[in-house]
Amino acid sequence: MNNRVKKEIDNIYNTKQKNALRQKEIRLLEVYESCPQIKETDSLIKSASMALSHNKAGLRPGDKLWALLSEKEKTYFGMSSEQLVMSIDKLKLQKNELLVQQGYSQNYLEDVYECDLCKDTGYVKEDVVQRRCTCYKKVMISILKKQSVMFNENHTFENFCSEYYSDAVNEEDYGIPVSPRVHMQKVLSKVKKFAEDFDNPDMDNMIFSGRTGTGKTYMANCVMSRLLDKGKEVLFMPAGSLFKPFAVYESEEREMMNDLRDMIYGCDLLIIDDLGSEKMTSARYSEFIDILNTREQAGKKNIITTNLTPKNIRDTYDERISSRLLGTYDIYRFTGDDIRLRRK
Repeated sequence: MNNRVKKEIDNIYNTKQKNALRQKEIRLLEVYESCPQIKETDSLIKSASMALSHNKAGLRPGDKLWALLSEKEKTYFGMSSEQLVMSIDKLKLQKNELLVQQGYSQNYLEDVYECDLCKDTGYVKEDVVQRRCTCYKKVMISILKKQSVMFNENHTFENFCSEYYSDAVNEEDYGIPVSPRVHMQKVLSKVKKFAEDFDNPDMDNMIFSGRTGTGKTYMANCVMSRLLDKGKEVLFMPAGSLFKPFAVYESEEREMMNDLRDMIYGCDLLIIDDLGSEKMTSARYSEFIDILNTREQAGKKNIITTNLTPKNIRDTYDERISSRLLGTYDIYRFTGDDIRLRRK
Protein backbone atom coordinates (compact mmCIF):
# COMPACT_ATOMS: atom_id res chain seq x y z
CA MET A 1 0.00 0.00 0.00
CA ASN A 2 1.40 3.44 -0.86
CA ASN A 3 2.00 6.01 1.88
CA ARG A 4 -0.74 8.32 0.67
CA VAL A 5 -3.44 5.68 1.06
CA LYS A 6 -2.06 4.59 4.44
CA LYS A 7 -1.97 8.17 5.69
CA GLU A 8 -5.62 8.70 4.72
CA ILE A 9 -6.61 5.46 6.47
CA ASP A 10 -4.70 6.51 9.61
CA ASN A 11 -6.53 9.84 9.57
CA ILE A 12 -9.87 8.07 9.30
CA TYR A 13 -9.12 5.88 12.32
CA ASN A 14 -7.83 8.84 14.33
CA THR A 15 -11.14 10.57 13.61
CA LYS A 16 -13.07 7.44 14.63
CA GLN A 17 -11.26 7.36 17.98
CA LYS A 18 -11.86 11.06 18.60
CA ASN A 19 -15.54 10.60 17.79
CA ALA A 20 -15.75 7.66 20.20
CA LEU A 21 -14.18 9.75 22.97
CA ARG A 22 -16.47 12.69 22.22
CA GLN A 23 -19.55 10.44 22.26
CA LYS A 24 -18.52 9.02 25.63
CA GLU A 25 -18.02 12.52 27.06
CA ILE A 26 -21.45 13.62 25.81
CA ARG A 27 -23.12 10.63 27.45
CA LEU A 28 -21.21 11.22 30.67
CA LEU A 29 -22.37 14.83 30.91
CA GLU A 30 -25.93 13.78 30.16
CA VAL A 31 -25.95 11.14 32.93
CA TYR A 32 -24.22 13.37 35.48
CA GLU A 33 -26.81 16.08 34.87
CA SER A 34 -29.76 13.71 35.27
CA CYS A 35 -28.27 11.92 38.31
CA PRO A 36 -25.56 13.74 40.33
CA GLN A 37 -25.27 10.65 42.56
CA ILE A 38 -23.70 8.74 39.64
CA LYS A 39 -21.07 11.49 39.33
CA GLU A 40 -20.31 11.17 43.06
CA THR A 41 -20.06 7.38 42.72
CA ASP A 42 -17.65 7.73 39.77
CA SER A 43 -15.50 10.06 41.88
CA LEU A 44 -15.37 7.48 44.68
CA ILE A 45 -14.46 4.70 42.21
CA LYS A 46 -11.64 6.87 40.88
CA SER A 47 -10.31 7.60 44.39
CA ALA A 48 -10.54 3.97 45.51
CA SER A 49 -8.73 2.84 42.35
CA MET A 50 -6.03 5.45 42.99
CA ALA A 51 -5.67 4.20 46.57
CA LEU A 52 -5.34 0.62 45.26
CA SER A 53 -2.53 1.67 42.91
CA HIS A 54 -0.71 3.43 45.77
CA ASN A 55 -1.21 0.41 47.99
CA LYS A 56 0.24 -2.04 45.46
CA ALA A 57 3.22 0.26 44.85
CA GLY A 58 3.80 0.81 48.58
CA LEU A 59 3.31 4.57 48.26
CA ARG A 60 1.49 7.18 50.34
CA PRO A 61 -0.46 10.06 48.77
CA GLY A 62 1.39 13.35 48.48
CA ASP A 63 0.30 16.47 50.37
CA LYS A 64 -1.29 18.08 47.30
CA LEU A 65 -3.39 15.00 46.52
CA TRP A 66 -4.35 14.54 50.20
CA ALA A 67 -5.61 18.14 50.37
CA LEU A 68 -7.95 17.50 47.43
CA LEU A 69 -9.56 14.38 48.91
CA SER A 70 -12.84 14.32 50.85
CA GLU A 71 -12.98 12.60 54.24
CA LYS A 72 -14.65 9.59 52.63
CA GLU A 73 -11.95 9.36 49.95
CA LYS A 74 -9.17 9.59 52.56
CA THR A 75 -10.46 6.43 54.26
CA TYR A 76 -9.59 4.41 51.16
CA PHE A 77 -5.88 5.02 51.71
CA GLY A 78 -6.08 3.22 55.04
CA MET A 79 -7.61 0.06 53.53
CA SER A 80 -5.91 -3.14 52.41
CA SER A 81 -5.83 -4.19 48.75
CA GLU A 82 -8.54 -6.80 49.39
CA GLN A 83 -10.79 -4.23 51.05
CA LEU A 84 -10.27 -1.77 48.22
CA VAL A 85 -11.14 -4.36 45.56
CA MET A 86 -14.35 -5.17 47.41
CA SER A 87 -15.18 -1.45 47.78
CA ILE A 88 -14.61 -0.78 44.08
CA ASP A 89 -16.82 -3.71 43.06
CA LYS A 90 -19.56 -2.50 45.43
CA LEU A 91 -19.36 1.04 44.02
CA LYS A 92 -19.57 -0.24 40.43
CA LEU A 93 -22.62 -2.32 41.31
CA GLN A 94 -24.20 0.74 42.91
CA LYS A 95 -23.45 2.79 39.78
CA ASN A 96 -25.09 0.17 37.54
CA GLU A 97 -28.18 0.15 39.71
CA LEU A 98 -28.41 3.94 39.52
CA LEU A 99 -28.08 3.86 35.72
CA VAL A 100 -30.91 1.36 35.41
CA GLN A 101 -33.07 3.43 37.77
CA GLN A 102 -32.54 6.43 35.47
CA GLY A 103 -33.56 4.39 32.40
CA TYR A 104 -30.07 3.74 31.01
CA SER A 105 -28.41 0.42 30.18
CA GLN A 106 -25.59 -0.70 32.48
CA ASN A 107 -23.00 -0.25 29.68
CA TYR A 108 -24.27 3.19 28.61
CA LEU A 109 -21.11 4.94 29.87
CA GLU A 110 -18.67 2.48 28.32
CA ASP A 111 -16.63 3.40 25.24
CA VAL A 112 -18.71 3.77 22.08
CA TYR A 113 -16.86 2.39 19.03
CA GLU A 114 -17.88 1.93 15.43
CA CYS A 115 -16.03 -1.38 15.56
CA ASP A 116 -15.95 -3.14 18.92
CA LEU A 117 -13.53 -5.72 17.55
CA CYS A 118 -10.57 -3.36 17.06
CA LYS A 119 -11.77 -0.45 19.24
CA ASP A 120 -11.52 1.81 16.15
CA THR A 121 -7.77 1.25 15.80
CA GLY A 122 -7.95 -0.84 12.61
CA TYR A 123 -5.95 -3.65 14.21
CA VAL A 124 -6.72 -6.62 16.46
CA LYS A 125 -4.17 -8.45 18.57
CA GLU A 126 -3.81 -12.20 18.39
CA ASP A 127 -1.33 -13.41 21.01
CA VAL A 128 1.68 -11.17 20.27
CA VAL A 129 0.77 -10.49 16.64
CA GLN A 130 -1.33 -7.60 15.36
CA ARG A 131 -3.40 -8.09 12.21
CA ARG A 132 -5.69 -5.79 10.27
CA CYS A 133 -9.29 -5.80 11.37
CA THR A 134 -12.03 -6.68 8.89
CA CYS A 135 -13.19 -3.05 9.04
CA TYR A 136 -9.73 -1.91 7.83
CA LYS A 137 -10.28 -3.56 4.45
CA LYS A 138 -13.63 -1.85 4.05
CA VAL A 139 -12.04 1.54 4.71
CA MET A 140 -9.20 0.82 2.27
CA ILE A 141 -11.64 -0.27 -0.44
CA SER A 142 -13.68 2.93 -0.13
CA ILE A 143 -10.50 5.04 -0.47
CA LEU A 144 -9.23 3.15 -3.51
CA LYS A 145 -12.61 3.48 -5.22
CA LYS A 146 -12.65 7.21 -4.48
CA GLN A 147 -9.09 7.70 -5.75
CA SER A 148 -9.71 5.92 -9.04
CA VAL A 149 -11.13 8.49 -11.46
CA MET A 150 -11.97 5.64 -13.85
CA PHE A 151 -13.98 3.63 -11.34
CA ASN A 152 -17.71 3.29 -11.98
CA GLU A 153 -19.57 1.41 -9.26
CA ASN A 154 -22.31 0.42 -11.73
CA HIS A 155 -19.84 -1.45 -13.94
CA THR A 156 -19.99 -4.93 -12.41
CA PHE A 157 -20.19 -8.48 -13.70
CA GLU A 158 -23.77 -8.60 -12.45
CA ASN A 159 -24.71 -5.56 -14.56
CA PHE A 160 -22.88 -6.72 -17.69
CA CYS A 161 -25.53 -7.12 -20.41
CA SER A 162 -24.74 -9.34 -23.37
CA GLU A 163 -28.01 -8.22 -25.00
CA TYR A 164 -26.16 -5.15 -26.27
CA TYR A 165 -24.15 -7.45 -28.55
CA SER A 166 -25.61 -8.62 -31.84
CA ASP A 167 -26.86 -12.20 -32.06
CA ALA A 168 -26.20 -12.22 -35.82
CA VAL A 169 -23.42 -14.42 -37.21
CA ASN A 170 -21.32 -12.42 -39.66
CA GLU A 171 -17.72 -13.59 -39.77
CA GLU A 172 -16.81 -11.04 -42.43
CA ASP A 173 -17.92 -8.06 -40.30
CA TYR A 174 -17.10 -9.36 -36.84
CA GLY A 175 -14.13 -11.61 -37.55
CA ILE A 176 -15.51 -14.53 -35.51
CA PRO A 177 -17.46 -17.64 -36.55
CA VAL A 178 -20.17 -17.10 -33.93
CA SER A 179 -22.36 -14.12 -33.00
CA PRO A 180 -20.81 -11.30 -30.92
CA ARG A 181 -23.31 -12.13 -28.16
CA VAL A 182 -22.21 -15.76 -27.87
CA HIS A 183 -18.57 -14.76 -28.16
CA MET A 184 -18.79 -12.08 -25.42
CA GLN A 185 -20.60 -14.45 -23.09
CA LYS A 186 -17.57 -16.73 -23.35
CA VAL A 187 -15.21 -13.79 -22.77
CA LEU A 188 -17.24 -12.76 -19.72
CA SER A 189 -16.95 -16.27 -18.27
CA LYS A 190 -13.16 -16.31 -18.68
CA VAL A 191 -12.67 -12.81 -17.26
CA LYS A 192 -14.85 -13.65 -14.24
CA LYS A 193 -12.65 -16.70 -13.62
CA PHE A 194 -9.59 -14.40 -13.69
CA ALA A 195 -11.17 -12.24 -10.98
CA GLU A 196 -12.31 -15.21 -8.88
CA ASP A 197 -8.94 -17.01 -9.08
CA PHE A 198 -6.89 -13.83 -8.96
CA ASP A 199 -4.44 -15.15 -6.35
CA ASN A 200 -3.65 -18.20 -8.48
CA PRO A 201 -0.13 -17.54 -9.87
CA ASP A 202 -1.03 -19.53 -12.99
CA MET A 203 -3.64 -16.97 -14.05
CA ASP A 204 -2.11 -15.00 -16.93
CA ASN A 205 -2.35 -11.26 -17.55
CA MET A 206 -4.98 -10.17 -20.04
CA ILE A 207 -5.31 -7.90 -23.06
CA PHE A 208 -8.77 -6.71 -24.14
CA SER A 209 -8.48 -5.89 -27.84
CA GLY A 210 -11.21 -4.43 -30.00
CA ARG A 211 -12.81 -1.42 -31.59
CA THR A 212 -14.09 1.56 -29.61
CA GLY A 213 -17.40 0.96 -27.87
CA THR A 214 -17.19 -2.83 -27.58
CA GLY A 215 -17.03 -2.90 -23.75
CA LYS A 216 -13.31 -3.21 -23.03
CA THR A 217 -13.14 -0.51 -20.35
CA TYR A 218 -16.47 -1.67 -18.90
CA MET A 219 -15.13 -5.20 -18.49
CA ALA A 220 -11.93 -3.92 -16.90
CA ASN A 221 -14.07 -1.98 -14.43
CA CYS A 222 -15.97 -5.20 -13.62
CA VAL A 223 -12.68 -6.84 -12.62
CA MET A 224 -11.67 -3.79 -10.62
CA SER A 225 -14.96 -3.74 -8.74
CA ARG A 226 -14.76 -7.42 -7.84
CA LEU A 227 -11.12 -7.20 -6.67
CA LEU A 228 -11.67 -4.03 -4.64
CA ASP A 229 -14.47 -5.85 -2.84
CA LYS A 230 -11.92 -8.55 -2.03
CA GLY A 231 -9.61 -5.95 -0.50
CA LYS A 232 -7.11 -5.91 -3.37
CA GLU A 233 -5.26 -2.76 -4.40
CA VAL A 234 -6.17 -1.87 -7.99
CA LEU A 235 -4.93 1.06 -10.06
CA PHE A 236 -6.75 2.09 -13.25
CA MET A 237 -4.42 4.21 -15.42
CA PRO A 238 -5.21 5.70 -18.83
CA ALA A 239 -2.24 4.89 -21.05
CA GLY A 240 -1.68 8.60 -21.69
CA SER A 241 -1.16 9.20 -17.96
CA LEU A 242 0.93 6.11 -17.22
CA PHE A 243 4.27 7.86 -17.62
CA LYS A 244 3.47 11.12 -15.82
CA PRO A 245 4.87 9.95 -12.45
CA PHE A 246 8.24 9.29 -14.11
CA ALA A 247 8.76 12.91 -15.18
CA VAL A 248 10.63 15.53 -13.14
CA TYR A 249 8.40 17.63 -10.88
CA GLU A 250 8.72 20.52 -8.49
CA SER A 251 8.99 19.59 -4.83
CA GLU A 252 5.32 20.21 -4.04
CA GLU A 253 4.24 17.68 -6.68
CA ARG A 254 7.07 15.21 -6.24
CA GLU A 255 5.70 13.39 -3.20
CA MET A 256 2.32 12.77 -4.84
CA MET A 257 3.95 11.49 -8.03
CA ASN A 258 6.32 9.26 -6.03
CA ASP A 259 3.29 7.69 -4.35
CA LEU A 260 1.61 7.14 -7.71
CA ARG A 261 4.78 5.61 -9.17
CA ASP A 262 5.05 3.26 -6.18
CA MET A 263 1.47 2.21 -6.73
CA ILE A 264 2.09 1.56 -10.44
CA TYR A 265 4.90 -0.78 -9.46
CA GLY A 266 3.29 -2.37 -6.43
CA CYS A 267 -0.53 -2.52 -6.70
CA ASP A 268 -2.08 -5.98 -6.93
CA LEU A 269 -3.63 -5.23 -10.33
CA LEU A 270 -2.61 -2.51 -12.77
CA ILE A 271 -5.17 -1.71 -15.49
CA ILE A 272 -3.72 0.22 -18.43
CA ASP A 273 -6.59 1.64 -20.43
CA ASP A 274 -6.42 2.44 -24.15
CA LEU A 275 -2.85 1.35 -24.84
CA GLY A 276 -1.71 2.84 -28.13
CA SER A 277 -3.20 6.27 -27.46
CA GLU A 278 -0.04 7.44 -25.68
CA LYS A 279 2.90 9.12 -27.40
CA MET A 280 5.92 6.84 -27.13
CA THR A 281 9.52 8.01 -26.89
CA SER A 282 12.72 6.08 -26.29
CA ALA A 283 12.54 7.05 -22.61
CA ARG A 284 8.96 5.85 -22.33
CA TYR A 285 9.84 2.55 -24.00
CA SER A 286 12.38 2.00 -21.22
CA GLU A 287 9.89 3.05 -18.54
CA PHE A 288 7.22 0.72 -19.93
CA ILE A 289 9.63 -2.22 -19.99
CA ASP A 290 10.67 -1.38 -16.42
CA ILE A 291 7.03 -1.34 -15.28
CA LEU A 292 6.31 -4.70 -16.91
CA ASN A 293 9.52 -6.29 -15.60
CA THR A 294 9.16 -5.00 -12.05
CA ARG A 295 5.57 -6.11 -11.77
CA GLU A 296 6.29 -9.52 -13.30
CA GLN A 297 9.15 -10.15 -10.87
CA ALA A 298 6.88 -9.20 -7.95
CA GLY A 299 4.13 -11.54 -9.15
CA LYS A 300 1.72 -8.65 -9.85
CA LYS A 301 -0.94 -8.85 -12.55
CA ASN A 302 -1.96 -6.51 -15.38
CA ILE A 303 -4.93 -5.91 -17.65
CA ILE A 304 -4.47 -3.88 -20.83
CA THR A 305 -7.29 -2.51 -22.97
CA THR A 306 -6.47 -1.38 -26.49
CA ASN A 307 -7.99 -0.62 -29.90
CA LEU A 308 -4.91 -2.23 -31.44
CA THR A 309 -4.97 -5.69 -32.96
CA PRO A 310 -2.09 -8.09 -32.25
CA LYS A 311 -0.59 -7.08 -35.62
CA ASN A 312 -0.90 -3.38 -34.71
CA ILE A 313 0.84 -4.05 -31.38
CA ARG A 314 3.71 -5.72 -33.24
CA ASP A 315 3.94 -2.77 -35.63
CA THR A 316 3.60 -0.07 -32.91
CA TYR A 317 5.99 -1.31 -30.22
CA ASP A 318 9.53 -2.59 -30.36
CA GLU A 319 10.33 -6.27 -29.99
CA ARG A 320 10.97 -6.08 -26.23
CA ILE A 321 7.41 -4.90 -25.57
CA SER A 322 5.42 -6.58 -28.34
CA SER A 323 6.91 -10.04 -27.77
CA ARG A 324 6.17 -9.81 -24.05
CA LEU A 325 2.56 -8.67 -24.56
CA LEU A 326 1.73 -11.11 -27.35
CA GLY A 327 3.66 -14.00 -25.86
CA THR A 328 2.68 -13.93 -22.18
CA TYR A 329 -0.78 -12.30 -22.08
CA ASP A 330 -4.15 -13.93 -22.77
CA ILE A 331 -5.68 -11.86 -25.57
CA TYR A 332 -9.48 -11.48 -25.63
CA ARG A 333 -11.10 -10.06 -28.72
CA PHE A 334 -13.97 -7.65 -28.10
CA THR A 335 -16.19 -7.45 -31.12
CA GLY A 336 -19.62 -6.27 -32.20
CA ASP A 337 -21.23 -2.91 -32.90
CA ASP A 338 -20.65 0.20 -30.80
CA ILE A 339 -22.60 -0.50 -27.58
CA ARG A 340 -23.07 3.20 -26.89
CA LEU A 341 -25.00 3.56 -30.16
CA ARG A 342 -27.11 0.45 -29.47
CA ARG A 343 -28.10 1.85 -26.05
CA LYS A 344 -29.66 4.96 -27.57
